[in-house]
Amino acid sequence: MTLLNVSHKHLIALVAIIFTILIATPSIAFALAPSPPAIFIQASPASQDVAAGDSTTFKIDVVPQGTWEAGKVTFDITGLPAGVTATVDSNPATVTADGASLTLTVQAGADAAAGSATIKIAAAGVASTGEKSDSDATVTVNVKAGGAPGPAPGPAPAPNPGPAPEPAPGQAATTITTTTTVATTVTAVSTTSVITTATVTTEITKGPTENPLLSTAALGLVGLAAVIAIVAAVLTIVKRK
Repeated sequence: MTLLNVSHKHLIALVAIIFTILIATPSIAFALAPSPPAIFIQASPASQDVAAGDSTTFKIDVVPQGTWEAGKVTFDITGLPAGVTATVDSNPATVTADGASLTLTVQAGADAAAGSATIKIAAAGVASTGEKSDSDATVTVNVKAGGAPGPAPGPAPAPNPGPAPEPAPGQAATTITTTTTVATTVTAVSTTSVITTATVTTEITKGPTENPLLSTAALGLVGLAAVIAIVAAVLTIVKRK
């Protein structure tokens, strides 16, 4: 009777052990099995400031997981505000078992509105064995108004006074001074060239009304002065000879 009772207790213990092993076996098998290839990405820094018309950068690290040996990772950037663009320096990127570090460049246009925006970086990886894996990260971009100052405005052009107005009848007379330069060239027998320049200044007075005869006389005086200058130059040459 005692032997039967002991055997019965042992049988119950054995059944309990077998039952425990059966339940734990799938978990143990799953834990010991290698995990499939996958990727994980992280971006830094978490936030960057950028002025309108300028750019800034973020670093993207791709970390292989499981049995990932090699594959391609494609990036998609969303959440960009108006006037802001973003590019990854290598897209798609080739990622080996050692991982990869990439650069995300965010460019704010000159017309980009000031404010903060959360940008999502989504990565889709395909391992060389065909398995697919996804991962994403977010960063914040703070757009500041105004970029580099433009060139300083140049000086304002001087006003053009324009021609002097003609005097109206009854107004005081105006004196106009004109300067005439006469250049003469005289060649002596010795083939020596002498250039003499004479400057004649003539003042013409304009009254309330103009006299055509006076204007003609003034022009005659200018011509006479030119002739005198030529004669003086010739006499100078003759005296030197």
